[in-house]
Amino acid sequence: MNPTVGSDSFEEQVRAGAERCRLPAEGGRLLLAVSGGADSMAMLEALQCLQKGGVLRMELAVGHVNHQLRGAASDGDERFVEDEAGRRGLAFFSRAADAAGYAQRHRLSVETAARILRLRLLAETARCWQADAVATAHQQDDQMETLIFRLLRGTSFRGLCGIRPSVRLEGVRFVRPMLSVSRERILDYCREKHLGWREDATNADCGFARNRIRHRMLPFLHRQGGRQMEAEMLRLAERCQSLFETVEQQAQEQFVLAALFETGEQVVLNRSVLEDCSPFVLGEIIRQCLLHLKVGLRDYTARHYQTVIEGIYQGRQRCVVLPGEIECLVNEKTLTFCRRKESAEPSEPEPMVLPIGQTGQFGPWRIRSAVVEKAADGWKRPSAGAKQWTEYLDADKVRGPVRVRMRRAADRFVPLGMSRPKKVGKFLTAVQADEALKKGVFVVEDAEKILWVAPLRISEEVKIDEQTGRILQLSIWQQVM
Repeated sequence: MNPTVGSDSFEEQVRAGAERCRLPAEGGRLLLAVSGGADSMAMLEALQCLQKGGVLRMELAVGHVNHQLRGAASDGDERFVEDEAGRRGLAFFSRAADAAGYAQRHRLSVETAARILRLRLLAETARCWQADAVATAHQQDDQMETLIFRLLRGTSFRGLCGIRPSVRLEGVRFVRPMLSVSRERILDYCREKHLGWREDATNADCGFARNRIRHRMLPFLHRQGGRQMEAEMLRLAERCQSLFETVEQQAQEQFVLAALFETGEQVVLNRSVLEDCSPFVLGEIIRQCLLHLKVGLRDYTARHYQTVIEGIYQGRQRCVVLPGEIECLVNEKTLTFCRRKESAEPSEPEPMVLPIGQTGQFGPWRIRSAVVEKAADGWKRPSAGAKQWTEYLDADKVRGPVRVRMRRAADRFVPLGMSRPKKVGKFLTAVQADEALKKGVFVVEDAEKILWVAPLRISEEVKIDEQTGRILQLSIWQQVM
């Protein structure tokens, strides 16, 4: 890239960041991950300015992920980004993510689930569009938050690298051209360029650890040490990144030499190859094994890695129990990472569409639907030996197809007899549902709302009234075995 903008400009900082990410000087495609917030809008503007100025000779497109966590606000973000991409003449790709449902199924925080799905969907979009890389709007303050978060939680040498300018995730290269730019400078740039952006109200919620660091700890550190401490921490991250590239290269080479057997369920390594490696290299090899088994690393700490490393050096037969239902088996000759099959839990039933007039199976439940005239009963009830619940809804108040799924943490509905929405979890507490019932409760919904928190309560929004003409009759039962 040949700079054609002033050295003090925001675009010049982004250009320098793009060079550190090793983006091609000419040709190729770059997918911009745009949430609609100030950071991503500034990145979109700057990179398009560099493209129009002939500095960045890559085709650009906009990618957006709707996490469906804030209802109408999330949909508003999507429309805002789509309109902005259209105004700029850029291709727009949007994907929807069920972050709340994924968090519940995999026992993750909603924040972690959203991050996992966002990376996955952006990577899928990049592959479909044949992009060379995905650009995200991580900036200097994000880097500081990450470093502090990891230090407070306990981190290894790898964690001190913070957010790296370029990294391969989900088989796709992700680049961060704004890592050297402060949030303050980004906001100034947005105002200078008269850019609009969307505010996510959850970013102010100090119930999240990162938000506490952002709104409380970082301002305190700035008051105590000015920007000097921040500059030193950022330099530390850069030095660690440089050193870690060497560690990563050695780990890849040693993993190839040590690997004896690999499947989706286990990885077996030659211990004699590993015992000559440094602890830093071993830590990265262990991480590669866990990623190969598709294990989330959120619950892993330095202690877990250290316990496995001690087993490698000592060589005594032992079994190390690790997070994510993983065991590490150490003996004289091998090191084996495998899943703990005996502790596997049955998976939740997948969401299903319920065709009207038919009977479907959802987990242990049989579900039947029928549209009948008011005060009519148009189908045969289940035979004796089945426990049944039946509800009657105003069919004309149902919008779109009827779906059945397990409940999610963020679910809300208007319980029959109430006038305002209530979280399903709080509703279950209010009706004193026991733990077994809470786990078994599922949701019947249409395209807009929850119709029935089964088997407990239908929604006030679909109750039968004097104007009701057609009735949607829903019955569920579990067969007695």
